[in-house]
Amino acid sequence: MSKWKLAVIGLGHMGKHMIHRLLPQFTDKIELVALCDNDEASLRREAEAAGGSAPALYTDYRLLLEEIPLDLVYIAVPPSLHYNVARIAFEKGIHVFLREAAGQQPSGGEATAGAG
Repeated sequence: MSKWKLAVIGLGHMGKHMIHRLLPQFTDKIELVALCDNDEASLRREAEAAGGSAPALYTDYRLLLEEIPLDLVYIAVPPSLHYNVARIAFEKGIHVFLREAAGQQPSGGEATAGAG
C-alpha cells in the first residue's frame, strides 16, 4: 500500500506538533510532501527538521492545494482561516484534519462540514 501524501498548512505550535510529535508515529503510512506558512524562515527550519525527503515549501496555501497532489491536509492556521482552506481542500477531494473549530461561528463550522 502506498503512503498517504500529507501537507501541513500553518507552522505555529499545532503545525510543529504534527511534524515533530504525531507524524513520526506514522512514517510507514504517511509521507510529508509539502509545508506552508507565511514565514519563509520558519518554512526552511521546519523542512530541515522534518528529515526524510525534502517537502515542497509554499507561502500560499491556495497555490499548494492547486499544485501538489495530496491525500490529506493538516490545517493549523488561525481558526478564522479554517473554512477558506478546508473548502478548497474538500473541493479537490483532499481529506482534511482540523484539531480546532471549523469556524469562529456555528455557520462557519456548518459550512465547512457541508463542503466535505
